[in-house]
Amino acid sequence: MALIDVVIPSYNYGRFLQESIKSVLGQTFQDFHLFIIDDGSTDNTREVVSRYQLLHSNIQYFFQENRGLPAARNTGLKLSTAPFIAFLDADDVWMPEKLEETLKPFYAQPNLGVVYTLIEMVDGSGNHIAQKRPCTPVRGDVFHQLLFNNSIAGSSSSVLVRRECIKKVGSFDESLPSCEDWDLWLRIARFFPFDYIAKPLVKIRIHEKNMHKDVERMVKGKLALMAKVFREDSWELAPLRSSAFATIYLTVSRQYMDIGLHANGFRFMSKALLLKPFMVLCHVSLWTSMFLFFNHTFLNMKRLLRKLVKTLLFGGHG
Repeated sequence: MALIDVVIPSYNYGRFLQESIKSVLGQTFQDFHLFIIDDGSTDNTREVVSRYQLLHSNIQYFFQENRGLPAARNTGLKLSTAPFIAFLDADDVWMPEKLEETLKPFYAQPNLGVVYTLIEMVDGSGNHIAQKRPCTPVRGDVFHQLLFNNSIAGSSSSVLVRRECIKKVGSFDESLPSCEDWDLWLRIARFFPFDYIAKPLVKIRIHEKNMHKDVERMVKGKLALMAKVFREDSWELAPLRSSAFATIYLTVSRQYMDIGLHANGFRFMSKALLLKPFMVLCHVSLWTSMFLFFNHTFLNMKRLLRKLVKTLLFGGHG
């Protein structure tokens, strides 16, 4: 049995998968088993994996009908047996020392549940992208910080988890539209401390098929996650409910504003203000969203006035 099981879920990411597999095989820490879960791909995923299986006995391939990312990760969890589990998305890449560095804190802290790292964002070709809103990493008892923001690097690809945590809290929630990783970190954080490595050991690829660009799905996931948290722990967490939902509404507002859906953004901004007016007025996201909203409104009014002037002066011509 290996010390670490690595789970790579893949759905039609054959063009990226080779680089991801190579980054695992090139680790400075080599006591691992690699599970590649093909979630119903119709591309060359199987062929890519087969080439590596011929040379490496510690790679296992499993095909299943398409059921989504959390289901593919859960299949990997069911197959794995190692004391530690690492996840790597098929379009991401690890630095050579990723496993070695994330394993070290577990030796020093026997009750540690999760270790994660900072990340580097790259485009589809692997070129560095400046991160607009980097997460502030947190360590120790992180539940309350995680309740307001998923600070765990924004990606499961940076995480190493002790198997005991999964046994205690369960696996990824396949019923959530998105944010299933955030949900799992929250459940683990109720019982186990977290730690992080303060350097980027993962390259997160941003490209046209990233799920995070599906804003509607991400919004539904965030709202469903908050509803789940406060439904299951309503008595203990009740005092934090308004602040947590107000923070989520502000985040959602900013996401809508960023992609030009200003009416939706303003609606969620208003919901946040109604819940926690003083907290929201002190939050930088509010002013960013308001600037985007009023800038959009001003530009629309400017276009309308220009059209009106043309109509009055030229009868709609010229």
